[in-house]
Formats: sequence, C-alpha cells, structure tokens
Amino acid sequence: MTTTPQVLGVLSDVHRRIGAAAAAIELLKRRGANRFVYLGDAEDERVIDLFAGEPCSLCLGNCDDDALGEYARFLGLDIHPDGSVLTVDGVEVAFTHGHLQTVVDRMLRAEPAFLLHGHTHVRCDERSGRTRIVNPGAFVRVELATVALVTPVLDRVEFLDVP
Repeated sequence: MTTTPQVLGVLSDVHRRIGAAAAAIELLKRRGANRFVYLGDAEDERVIDLFAGEPCSLCLGNCDDDALGEYARFLGLDIHPDGSVLTVDGVEVAFTHGHLQTVVDRMLRAEPAFLLHGHTHVRCDERSGRTRIVNPGAFVRVELATVALVTPVLDRVEFLDVP
C-alpha cells in the first residue's frame, strides 16, 4: 500500500492580515497541503480562527500573547512551545518563531532534517550541515507575501506568492 506523503503548508508573520492569510490557506490547500504549521506572529484571534478544523501545529511569536495560545487550545489546535519537533512521515521537522537565537542554536545542534522558522520576514531555503532551514516569508514589511509548501519525506520546498 502506497501512502501519500504529508505536505506541510507553512506560514508565518501574518500580523493581522486576515484576508491575505485566508487566501494563503486556500492556495496551500489547492496546491496539496494536508497539514499546516504556523510559525507565530498572528496578533489576532481571527488569524487563528482560519486554522479551526484543519490539522495545524503552531507556536507563538514575539508579537503574540499567551491568551492567543489559550484561544488556539480552545479551538483544538496543536499548540507547541517555541522550539518543538514534529515527526512527519518519519522525518524530524523542528519549528520555532525564530526570535530567540538560543532556541534556534539548540535546534540546529540537534540536526533535524528541517528547521522551520519565521520572525525575520525574509524568505529563505538554505542548509546548515544536514538541516534544511526554511523561512516561508511574511505578510508585512515585504514586497510580496509568501508561504511555503514543504514535503519532508521528499526533501521538497516550494514557495508560493500570495495574491
């Protein structure tokens, strides 16, 4: 039996851009995302509402408060402490908002296959040792909002522009 690989729709730094975030989630679903990872800085419960009913793991960013995390838990979303690791199709995927360098450094020392982070608002796909580091981009302070599709088991990353 062949199983379909999990495709992560990765978003970060929405900063209250609810309409753009809704468009991004729909775009990611159309392009095959079957699970979401949100890397923080929502700043608004309405951003979190967009993930209700979706398989979604998220962490808070430096612009989010604890109440937003409680709200995500209330909705049944999978909220993680900053600097957590998921196993996706047998592949270790670490994720953090990225504002705490000590957390980023600790995660890189652990050498997961992927390290997903936000915070910088700079889209990137690079390697450090055996770890592929991916920042999906952001929705503010950028020319164009971007998100990423990540298929860990295939070591595939694709960036998408959000219309």
